[in-house]
Amino acid sequence: GLRDVDGVGRGGVEEGLDHVLRGRIGRRMLSRDSRGRVIEIRDDAQHPLKNGESVRLSLDLVVQLFVEKELDQIMSTWKPESCCAIVLDPKTGDVLAMANRPTFDPSQIEEATPESWKNRAIADIYEPGSTFKPFLVSYGLDQNVLHKDDVFNCEYGKYQMGRRLLHDHHPYGVLNLTDVLVKSSNIGMAKIGQRMTNKLLFEAATLFGFGRKTGIELPGELTGILRPLEQWTSYSTGSIPMGHEIATTPLQLIVAHAALANRGQLIRPRIVRSDNDDPFSAIRSIAETTVGIETARWLIEGPMHEVVTRGTGKRAQIPGYDVFGKTGTAQCLSPNGGYVHGKYISSFVCGAPVNDPRLLVLVVVNQSTLGGEAFGGKVAAPAAAQILKQSLVYLRIRPDGELLNVTHNRRENELD
Repeated sequence: GLRDVDGVGRGGVEEGLDHVLRGRIGRRMLSRDSRGRVIEIRDDAQHPLKNGESVRLSLDLVVQLFVEKELDQIMSTWKPESCCAIVLDPKTGDVLAMANRPTFDPSQIEEATPESWKNRAIADIYEPGSTFKPFLVSYGLDQNVLHKDDVFNCEYGKYQMGRRLLHDHHPYGVLNLTDVLVKSSNIGMAKIGQRMTNKLLFEAATLFGFGRKTGIELPGELTGILRPLEQWTSYSTGSIPMGHEIATTPLQLIVAHAALANRGQLIRPRIVRSDNDDPFSAIRSIAETTVGIETARWLIEGPMHEVVTRGTGKRAQIPGYDVFGKTGTAQCLSPNGGYVHGKYISSFVCGAPVNDPRLLVLVVVNQSTLGGEAFGGKVAAPAAAQILKQSLVYLRIRPDGELLNVTHNRRENELD
């Protein structure tokens, strides 16, 4: 955000916390004689001024630079309409980086286009596609509707579900629950949806925070789209498990994945730090239980780790680190209803280390125009992995999750 010519915050933290940054004008009532000389100062009518507070952001300048560089590379390589990325600490909810393309140069604000003002991390909504699948599987396991050793016949790529014919990108036969996620089988997920029913699918989506704001201290955050359960149909039973008929913001999605990385605890993200030594110590992340610790651990250390080692996210492997992740490729929604043929939103969310997740990265790329089919594992995964790798090394996070003096320069690299 910025401040306008009148000093009023416009956009971003400057607008969201304008009442804190601005302070309060003071005033006092005086009595004067006919010559204008002060003869009385009324103590009962004084309102002392209050200086504005400083705001310390959670953003890390170095991590932010990593993200900015990778987004520039995405724009050059894939020529998309837009893209965005977020780096999140799943334990605290701190947003370490958040960036968008297109963007603008604050020193040349007169050249900024309307599109470059949009904070896509909180104000773009899109169907999450396969990045949504782990939430349903985790809730199904917690409700004992699914079991880790379940197997599903994926019908070799074609499955007649009521009046619709579902397809997988590759023809699969019988897959176990892990491989349904690793290979991202839509047919396997549709059969999971039939077993869970719309009621449990809706409960899972609600539990992980979809359909409501995350609560970050930024203006303009959207709620995404989660229609009331009574509007769901038998068509929804197959669509929702594939990440369709629901829309999310990038921030909602990474926060939901942070719940799995944080052993089932859904946190409120924050871009304003809440250290005990600053005026915002009252701002705390809110934790809500989504699924059990063992369920969340199994998803991260099992299927989502194998997505990277042998599944659709192999391009996100980082030497020396065990990475987990999930790819997503969704068709773009048409303003007139339905989908736009040949237009895709590619996304990838990943984190590390597997045994003690310390960082999460999400990259979302909207409508790439180069490079053929815009799969999330192809377009978004390499950039997300590069951001994750650089951030892990910079923050001195060991492969086992231990931090080596990670706070050594964080104060210097935070934004005031």
